[in-house]
Amino acid sequence: MKFNRPNYPAKPGIYLMKDKDEKIIYVGKATSLRSRLSSYFKGKKDLKTSILMKHVESIDFVLAKDSHEALIL
Repeated sequence: MKFNRPNYPAKPGIYLMKDKDEKIIYVGKATSLRSRLSSYFKGKKDLKTSILMKHVESIDFVLAKDSHEALIL
């Protein structure tokens, strides 16, 4: 998957990583979706993250008003 940083807002929310079959394989939360998702595409990753990223085909997100709401989501 190619990551296009401007497509993701610098706002709090949750993100859903999906595989080629559109199955959700990971859900995460972030205070800045743009920053958090960028971290998956740069630098060295641990083994779990490296394996996960090999299967990610798309990333959807849901915005939240703040980090507390993101945690609830």
